[in-house]
Amino acid sequence: MPIAEAEYLTDAIAREAVAFIDSANDTPFFAYVPFNAVHTPIEASDIYLKRFANVVDPQQRAYNAMTSALDDAVGSILRAIQDRGLEEKTLVVFVNDNGGPIYTGVQSNGDLKLGKLFLFEGGIRVPMFAKLPGVIGVATTFEPMVSTLDLFPTICQMAGIDLTAVQNLDGTDLAPFLSEGNESVPHEELFWSNGPSTAMRTGKWKLVQSNGSTWLFDLSNDPGERRDLSAESVGKCKQMKDAIRRWRDSMPEPAWPSKPQRRIITVDGKPYQLNI
Repeated sequence: MPIAEAEYLTDAIAREAVAFIDSANDTPFFAYVPFNAVHTPIEASDIYLKRFANVVDPQQRAYNAMTSALDDAVGSILRAIQDRGLEEKTLVVFVNDNGGPIYTGVQSNGDLKLGKLFLFEGGIRVPMFAKLPGVIGVATTFEPMVSTLDLFPTICQMAGIDLTAVQNLDGTDLAPFLSEGNESVPHEELFWSNGPSTAMRTGKWKLVQSNGSTWLFDLSNDPGERRDLSAESVGKCKQMKDAIRRWRDSMPEPAWPSKPQRRIITVDGKPYQLNI
């Protein structure tokens, strides 16, 4: 049955999240709050649009307004945690699942290559913010690569949940790596797959494969993936392709079919297959 909602959805999601936190009383809680902002359709209510009256382009104005609404919504959740005296024992994580979609014309991934739907850095490298006073240092930055797959074991560890009986977890508990003075890294390798396209990161190297095309980048010198090194580093490409193949072979078949609307576009003169 459809639910009638009078409020702007970002405000409504925040309202319900705050109500859930308030109702927890002394019971430990887990709140997953998947805001749809700033996803398309790019729409905002008048109260937020008025904040950006000087922005001429209506699409850009609405996007700015959506971002402002999301900021307010996150703030209301943080205040609810603080007002209940739970700030010192509540882990808060804010993260996105992909980079901004460049096809909207109003979102930017800075110097990173392309955006959502792509396995280049603009599509998969996103910031992750974590807050837990007394455990995670204020204004600290953790540079090594992590994944949202790490959130499950990290949350369980911090909540005192024993995962020793769980086998083959893809994620890694990040808690030991966030402690001061720990210079080790959670992952030597990370893999991605989007339909027929795959990517791998190992150390400074990043490889992308799609529709028979290969790109190789040295992210330590080229985080924007401007210089494709695949033609001059054939051995490294083969090594990483073999690792991707072994990873794919170790995975079960997808539970859901791949998206059917695929089309070929050109990236750096090579065909790339979008999985839409």
